[in-house]
Amino acid sequence: MKRFLAIIKDRRGMIGVLTAVSLFMFVGLLAIVIDLGHLHAVRNELQRAAEAGALAGTRALFPLEGYPSVVPAVDPPFCDLGTAKARETAGANLSDGASVTVPISDVVRGWWDWTANTFTPKPASCSLAETNAIQVTARRTEASGGPVFLTLARLFGLESAGVVASATAAVGYVSGLPPGPFNNIAIQAGWLGTLTVGGTFSFSPDHSDNSSWAGPDSLPNINAALLKNWINNNSSPEMPLTGGVNLINGWATSVLMALQSQLGPNSKTYPGYGTGWLVVLPVVNVIKMNQSAPIVALQPVIITNVVPTGGNKRIEFILYGGPVSVIGGTPGGPVSLVWATRPKLVQ
Repeated sequence: MKRFLAIIKDRRGMIGVLTAVSLFMFVGLLAIVIDLGHLHAVRNELQRAAEAGALAGTRALFPLEGYPSVVPAVDPPFCDLGTAKARETAGANLSDGASVTVPISDVVRGWWDWTANTFTPKPASCSLAETNAIQVTARRTEASGGPVFLTLARLFGLESAGVVASATAAVGYVSGLPPGPFNNIAIQAGWLGTLTVGGTFSFSPDHSDNSSWAGPDSLPNINAALLKNWINNNSSPEMPLTGGVNLINGWATSVLMALQSQLGPNSKTYPGYGTGWLVVLPVVNVIKMNQSAPIVALQPVIITNVVPTGGNKRIEFILYGGPVSVIGGTPGGPVSLVWATRPKLVQ
């Protein structure tokens, strides 16, 4: 018994054991810190590659140029171009010192539901009704790009680890009219409901409250000088759907003349409709067009003629029924005829 107690009291051997255990634990913690930090850095690089690829690919689905302007929407989208651009852009990034490799199977086209915030893969589809998003997955695994080799974790039998990152970008219906394209006529919703697509009609608020000049409610003092400046310089202010518009009734001859002067340079021919200036206008649901009102919808029209003088001043237009894209528009709005072209990361 005395010998046993003596052994216990002799701590010289215990110090060595505790030192060895502590050193082992220290190395283990160091391995965790170093290798987890490395894996986190690699994942961030892959995430940036996936996001860049998703944004570039989705933008390429609708390769429209000419900001600021309104153009007929592209249907079907350029799906092959979108896939190729996503892979090319993601592959231009580095991860752990090597180029990111994205196989075609890791670029998935589909539909992003802006209401439910969900992505539905539709790889076999290519239509405006089913393709508005691209999801890109960037990997460093045995099967793609090679795994990430670890440092101190090898002491514990862990040679490498796989890292995966993904991103989804989408376009969709505009959340508002961007600055630039002319949009400064508001249409009365009740009157709009009586019109037929493809028909020719006239804005004439001096004779009936079917329309008015309009500007964002952030600018309460809208006048002829402002309207002429917006028309002549294609510099209408941004008009978000969450905001409202200030309505100004009555035709100003000088504004009509400015609009007439810009009609020719902005006119194009649209099959099935005719020749004119394609614009997107806010719709309001009020009776008197001389107040502030919320925007309830957006409507594309083709302005075909402007009569600035005489007893029947008016703006003649064709009601456009097809979807259009507002170049530079941001997505996220309710279902409408008006698409954005600027993609947004959604997932």
